[in-house]
Amino acid sequence: QKPAVAQMVFPSLAAHVADSIFINNENKKFELSLMGVLVGKQSVGKGCIDAPTECIIQSILNEDDLAREELRAWAESNQNKKANEKGSQRPEKPIRILNTDTTPAALLANLYNAQHNGYAKNLCCFTKSEEIEEMYDMSPTSGRSKVAQLIKKTYDRGRIGSERFTSSAANYTTVLRWNWLTSCTPDKAKAFFKRVLTDGTLSRVDFATIISTEEDIQFVYGDYDEAFEKTLEPYIQNLRDFRCEKDSRGRLKPFKLQQLSDIESQMDAYIREYAKTMPDDTWKNYAWRTKLNCLKKILILYIANGGQWEESFEPFCWWSFHYAMWVKMNLFYQQAAEAFGQEEFFSEVSIKSPLELVDEEFTRKEIYEAFKKCGKKSPGHNLLNQYEHNGTIIRLDKNHFKKAR
Repeated sequence: QKPAVAQMVFPSLAAHVADSIFINNENKKFELSLMGVLVGKQSVGKGCIDAPTECIIQSILNEDDLAREELRAWAESNQNKKANEKGSQRPEKPIRILNTDTTPAALLANLYNAQHNGYAKNLCCFTKSEEIEEMYDMSPTSGRSKVAQLIKKTYDRGRIGSERFTSSAANYTTVLRWNWLTSCTPDKAKAFFKRVLTDGTLSRVDFATIISTEEDIQFVYGDYDEAFEKTLEPYIQNLRDFRCEKDSRGRLKPFKLQQLSDIESQMDAYIREYAKTMPDDTWKNYAWRTKLNCLKKILILYIANGGQWEESFEPFCWWSFHYAMWVKMNLFYQQAAEAFGQEEFFSEVSIKSPLELVDEEFTRKEIYEAFKKCGKKSPGHNLLNQYEHNGTIIRLDKNHFKKAR
């Protein structure tokens, strides 16, 4: 459960960061948009994320209670108005922790108010749902393809809105600042993302899992008591207080962290090199945004730590990347291979490259055995030739090779 919690706390942590923008080595600007799906079998302990998430968002929940109280008072005061009396203006404080039964109109209204009318500009909303299917109910338009569009706009912080030409319509156009966290079983995850494996939807979502064994008798959840909340408070306050500087025109200056830039360069090189050992581009296509998600997590840790860099951030970034890719490829590679028209390559228990299963020098027979262990059903003549062509391996003679890197 600990790895799942370590991955899945970040969407709620990021919801505290307002009025900020960041930039990576590609000169691409981004915000701390994170969406998490915790995948596990029934009764495996997916509720392990509930208590820490509740602690993380408690300050926002308190603000939401005050906003709801203002709304109730406003509604009651206007109910007592006579027909010819003008009612007071509706309160515009945002409600940021959105339930899954929130209507699309209420979603738009609260996203708009979070952008313009909170304690800071460009606040983020957050939803924690018990089942991934509940996300359908919150989409302004129905249908799986529309939910996929919503996921992509959420990640990219795209604009969303509605236009209705009636006097009573609530017309809003706003940026989709909305992080969310949900859970489901493996079958439901595969069904939900079945038709959006190759269009960038799946690559934008972060995944975690809980693996149970026959030895598991029961799960012991963490104790998130008052002492834990007190320990957490200064880190949450650091997230709430962080703001990017603004230029002379009032536009946000993108924040860039040099230590993270160095890690990104290393990860880019790793992805390019490791992708050469793969039979297709599926791993690489999923890896780029998984990398960005991990960089976002380190930014969150850095900000929460009061702008102080810790040596533990880098190994956590690498661990988070490998863990997220392992979960994603084990869950979805078979479907993605079919969607791309490619042969299934990964086994159910590993996403290792075949080259990781052989020594520095190896024979043709040994690498063919490695192909089989990784799930490749036919002999690997083409892949072996591909390795040699891109310089990943060096041929010593007809049946003997060595790794070039």
